[in-house]
Amino acid sequence: MIAYQPSNPNASFLVGRIFSGNSKTTEVTLNLLGSQYSGPLQLNGESINLSGKYNGTLAPGTYSLALIGINWGGPSAFSVNVNGTAYTSTASSASGVVWTPTPITITV
Repeated sequence: MIAYQPSNPNASFLVGRIFSGNSKTTEVTLNLLGSQYSGPLQLNGESINLSGKYNGTLAPGTYSLALIGINWGGPSAFSVNVNGTAYTSTASSASGVVWTPTPITITV
């Protein structure tokens, strides 16, 4: 997950890297709060189920949120909810970048 401001080339931030796979579930909430950028949320769920609520920070403002789904092998499906709107991929067995919805506008 990358938040960026198209009009400001210095305002691009990695807000999260979540690895999942091997039939493990991922149910994670990331709340972005307005403050100095704190770095990305990094979770590895390749061998365990992931769940929980986490906070991250970005300087207050309006951003485009880019979501990128990568499949290293096997079936994949991605589902993300941003401020009450669901964004879901179709199931795929292709490898590589398999999901990149249109950037989503968020305000922090």
